[in-house]
Amino acid sequence: MNVIGKATLNWEKYTEYVQRETINVKEHPEDSWYLDIRYKVPHEVEAIVWNCMRKIGELKNGPIAIPNEEIVEEIKKHQEYLLSIAAKWEMLFYAENVAVLRSGSLTVAVPADTVETEVYANMEHIPFGQLKRQLTGNASVSSTGTDLQIIDKMSRSDVSDQLHEECKKIEEKRKEIQNLEKEKQQELERIRHEIEEKYKNYMVQIEEKKAELEEQRKNLENQLYLMDTEIYSIRCYMG
Repeated sequence: MNVIGKATLNWEKYTEYVQRETINVKEHPEDSWYLDIRYKVPHEVEAIVWNCMRKIGELKNGPIAIPNEEIVEEIKKHQEYLLSIAAKWEMLFYAENVAVLRSGSLTVAVPADTVETEVYANMEHIPFGQLKRQLTGNASVSSTGTDLQIIDKMSRSDVSDQLHEECKKIEEKRKEIQNLEKEKQQELERIRHEIEEKYKNYMVQIEEKKAELEEQRKNLENQLYLMDTEIYSIRCYMG
């Protein structure tokens, strides 16, 4: 997720939320904040919310969860540090009931009413050159070089849309390659089958010829044996 603004965490409201959820959910689990918002936010946000909770049971409509004590302690440490340097949390998501905040490597989700927000202006659709002119106040400022001049006329949204289109084209080509590979394997299998059928007949003929030659060999060996026997008998007769 991208940074969409900055936020100040109201520590008093946040600790009230933690105490209320920890006590109330055990007695009235169906009223938990997590169960209320879990299907109202994107999956990525819901995963962050869940990471900030500790499961203590199960209902028919979902798990019973309370704020994770370790995460609360981490939030407290970051809150104290940010206050000490007069800094604010980075805000990654904000909706009616949920805000996603980040400080360093810590990303957490808190109820929206516990934060005071400072949302950045949406610059997605403003051409880059116009943004630079707004920043410098110089109506004539422009980039030099063909590539930079092209960028001046495009917004981040334009580039993102082009990137999305290129990714779609790449995916289409990848599927074409997969289909061609499949066709190639099918064709190779067909050719292999044809070759096996072709040589199958040859092999049958060769096996038949081999059996015939084997039979002739046995006959010749029998004849040779008879001849040797006869010769032996003649020699015995002649002394």
